Amino acid sequence: RERAMATYASLRRALLLTSFSASTSDAVENDGAGADVSAAASPAARGVMDAIARGVYVDALCQDIVCDVLDVDARAGADARAYYAAVAAKAREVAANRSERGDEARFVVLAAGVAALYAFMQATVTGPRDVRAPRAPLRGRLGADDDETWDAYARSALSLDGEDLVGRCDLPQYLLLARVLLVDVVDETLDWVRALDVPALTLQGARAALPLDEVSTRDAHEAAVAWWAARVAIAHQRALAGQSPTLRGTLLGLHARTLATYAPRDDDRERKSREDAIFESMARLEASLMEHQYGHVDSANLLQRGAASVFGLRYDISGAMGFRTIHQVDAKTQLVLNAELETNDWGDSDDEIDETPVNDDHDEALDGPVKKSAAMARIATELTGLSADGSQILSQPRLVEGAPPPKQMPAAAQALLIAAAVTIRKKQADDGLRSYEMAPYTEFVGAQVKSQPILRASVTILQSRHERNRARTRERALLVLEDLVQSLEKPAPRVSSRMRYVFSTWFPPSSTLKKELGEQLVSVGMVGAALELFEEVELWDPLIVCLSLLGKKQQAADLVRRRLDADDTNAKLWCALGDALDDEQYYWKAWEVSGESNARARRSLARRAAAREDWAAAAEHWMIALKINPLFPDGWFSGGYACLKCGRRDEALAAFVRCTQIDVENGQAWNNVAALNIRAGRFGAAHTALTEAVKYQRTSWHTWENHAMVCAKVGKFSTSALALLKVLELTQGARVHVETIQTLLERVREARANPTTAKWILDAANWEHDDDALNDDSGEDESWANSDMGDLAAEMLSAFSGASLPTKTYPARTESAHPSGLPRVALQLEGALEQVLTRSATGGSGGERTVRETSQVWASLAEFKAILGEHEDARDARVKSVRALDTSGWRKDLDAYTDYATATKGMVEGILDDIDAGRGGSTDSARLHLRSVVKVGEQQGFEESPSYAEMSALLTKISLRS
Repeated sequence: RERAMATYASLRRALLLTSFSASTSDAVENDGAGADVSAAASPAARGVMDAIARGVYVDALCQDIVCDVLDVDARAGADARAYYAAVAAKAREVAANRSERGDEARFVVLAAGVAALYAFMQATVTGPRDVRAPRAPLRGRLGADDDETWDAYARSALSLDGEDLVGRCDLPQYLLLARVLLVDVVDETLDWVRALDVPALTLQGARAALPLDEVSTRDAHEAAVAWWAARVAIAHQRALAGQSPTLRGTLLGLHARTLATYAPRDDDRERKSREDAIFESMARLEASLMEHQYGHVDSANLLQRGAASVFGLRYDISGAMGFRTIHQVDAKTQLVLNAELETNDWGDSDDEIDETPVNDDHDEALDGPVKKSAAMARIATELTGLSADGSQILSQPRLVEGAPPPKQMPAAAQALLIAAAVTIRKKQADDGLRSYEMAPYTEFVGAQVKSQPILRASVTILQSRHERNRARTRERALLVLEDLVQSLEKPAPRVSSRMRYVFSTWFPPSSTLKKELGEQLVSVGMVGAALELFEEVELWDPLIVCLSLLGKKQQAADLVRRRLDADDTNAKLWCALGDALDDEQYYWKAWEVSGESNARARRSLARRAAAREDWAAAAEHWMIALKINPLFPDGWFSGGYACLKCGRRDEALAAFVRCTQIDVENGQAWNNVAALNIRAGRFGAAHTALTEAVKYQRTSWHTWENHAMVCAKVGKFSTSALALLKVLELTQGARVHVETIQTLLERVREARANPTTAKWILDAANWEHDDDALNDDSGEDESWANSDMGDLAAEMLSAFSGASLPTKTYPARTESAHPSGLPRVALQLEGALEQVLTRSATGGSGGERTVRETSQVWASLAEFKAILGEHEDARDARVKSVRALDTSGWRKDLDAYTDYATATKGMVEGILDDIDAGRGGSTDSARLHLRSVVKVGEQQGFEESPSYAEMSALLTKISLRS
């Protein structure tokens, strides 16, 4: 019994290692465990394992032992639903160890699920599709493979939470079988995670809630099943059009179990073997990619860094002299990646790509004639005239002679570096520099001599996205992407090589990849070629967009109707028909045929209701759609806006908060969260939200102005002044928030009057102390397992209680070396405020600004200069404050006269203060000016106004002093 358990534990490890480097897998087969496998495992089990290792997944599923264990032959006459229900029941029976075959049966079911998953990945991700693969796995041997209704059932069963499969998903029954054999058998053990708030839950929270009895050892059958089930679930998620909360909960539970098994939290562990390092680092990396899939960037970042640490990978960005273009004469500084491993014992044979297929019937079939895509053939013809080298920009920088070449890294390290690039893409706003910060990672991996096909493909698509944003490299980016799509159907490299690290790197399904190619074709005007591609892969939404661009909406409707004649229960087609004809009744039809479960139909109805400004109906539609699938950030945003228009502010706030939890980069949602909290007087929560909003809306002056106002409310005065400066920059001086400036002036006055007792300076010192304590406590340990960090959006709910939360922006410093002896935080505020006032007063305005605001700015500048003791500059600013109102119509309009009188009062009182303080000055010009102002008031009949009374009293006062 113990020997059998060890035998199948070794087989499970070997099965897991088929998704990693070949050298690692070979090492396992050549050690003592491999010998046990050969000696004790049944020939049938070894046959299944051998077929999977060689990449012959259909043959693995056709093994007699697979069909016997799952009792396939007994279900020859069943329909699709009954057939897969019976297979699921048999798989659960085997998983519960109630089968007579015991460990052998459990391994066979696991291997069959893995083979089905690999076959699906081959057909939809890595290519090339095996032309021998029957539509129905297992059932093909019964001679009933051509029934399209079985594929239709599989697509329906795989549609979750109102989200359909993307495009024409090939071999859907293989994914369904993988779910039945791997995911469904563990589904009942995941009830604990579904009791939590799944949409807002991070993997860290799920791991903290994991019951202790769910943790197993690495050699346990349950550990292998959990890892493979997680891979099935993420493959399923990537095949769907939208995020699925059901799959999110499943993935959280499965990855929590996998990390608890393969990445334990104890820190006092002996040095890991190569296999242990691979398992732990890749478990963390796959969990990181899963978190990225759902937008939990902070959690994903910590997991990726933890995976690199476990693997012993260290990397950083530095500069090196080199050339970026062909004809560049002088070397310029280029961003390069420096990476190294703590150990170099990975071996020279790691990651060799064997381009020679195995000599069997399977690979002979792949070497035979490949079915050509008509759409791809047309695209290749239309792209014939484009040049990949026409840009004269090097795909990678050419460093100067003597620069060290990139170090060779094993494939696992390359996967970690690609994940680091993906983290940059997800974590940073697209400000034009993001792709350049990703480039050193992709260039480093792209320069590796040895790699794996999926890693090179992933780097290729990231580089293509970078180059398509530049006009000079746009054609090359299109050609590279087209070549990548074409290469997926080529027979070399062999299938087993393509599967290595396919779950440990980011790479889209072929439908998504072809959609991206089509959209890029549309962007360069090749609408016809894109149209044929979209139709071939059944991407109806972009197809309708293309036909609309060509003015052929009716043709789109006719095409969809022809498809509906063959399948009138397809909700996706009814929605596409509604889009083509702009008719609401077809969305209701889609809702009906889906059994009131199609979230897309309700979302379309919500958008139409919003378009006609029926906000109550729009809010209702959005809430129903979000109840079906809450992992749709645009729905929460639009639903929140509809609730806001209906006056339901609490519901709107909850919707915007949920939007930020799912999509942390939605700056507009953060801004709306802040705006609603400002209205409610919760400035601390508003400040927290706006701190995030400005990260993703750096060009929105509205957001920066709100940020300036709220920072002034919560005591972040220097930050407020800098935000005002940003507003001036974005509006070219046209926008000035005078009220915030007045608040900042009061703080400057307090600091100058008594810096040791000013409350805001003492608060700044306390914040600085708290920040330093936080930094000291955080240390250098970035271990994901021990970190208390979580996504900020998930923590926002506590902030909305009204607590004022300090941030690390511009930490206060109370010490100062300035001759004035003022605290540094006060000097910092003065410097920033001076820039704001000087820029707004003297920098000119590129937009519309009222003369009243200009006058107020000059008055504020005069007040600021007076506080600083620069009285001559203050005197000039007061005069300019008055002159700014000369064209305001003050001689005829009472409101303008009031503003002019206010500015005049400030100027005259400043003159009197200078005289009283012995700083010189004369009252003659002031008296003459006041006489003219009073005379205008008498002529226009303003004698009853308070402004006229002030001017008269001031004239009397200054006349007595003459």
